[in-house]
Amino acid sequence: MPFFARDGADLYYEVHGDGPPLVLAHGAGGNHTSWWQQVPHFRERRRCVTFAHRGFAPSTDRPNGQPPGAA
Repeated sequence: MPFFARDGADLYYEVHGDGPPLVLAHGAGGNHTSWWQQVPHFRERRRCVTFAHRGFAPSTDRPNGQPPGAA
């Protein structure tokens, strides 16, 4: 599974298709799978990037949700 490590959190992402990028960001109560119907439609002509925000599975958050540099 592809993850991007940043500021103590691991962000899960997926990339589908080829072409100009189209980034799909979910709202509260969702995750990267929220776009399962849109990705097949757009991936023929766009590079679709989906991800799960911090704290939304399978992404993680910093311990106790602390901001970077917090003690």
